[in-house]
Amino acid sequence: MTSATVLELPRIEPPDGSARTAALSLAGADDTVATPAGPLGLGKLATVASWLAGCQGTCPPRRLRTPRVVVFAAEHGITERRVSSHGAAAAGQLVAGGKCR
Repeated sequence: MTSATVLELPRIEPPDGSARTAALSLAGADDTVATPAGPLGLGKLATVASWLAGCQGTCPPRRLRTPRVVVFAAEHGITERRVSSHGAAAAGQLVAGGKCR
């Protein structure tokens, strides 16, 4: 068993819906599946940009200076149902072995 690390993180505010909507509008898209890529042809990029605008609370969104990805790994009990191809200790072993960075 590994010991847990407790981190003090700042509060994460919910995304700003008006900034997200403004970014979608700016890209010529809307929030429905019925609309294709929009006049600017941004496709999925419009969705990502609108999500980023909502998270930052501003439209257009600011440039990302130091992007990061955070991976959370845990044993959630699914192995007890025998539907996982890995054992209960697999997540901890992957993290401890440096496979998740």
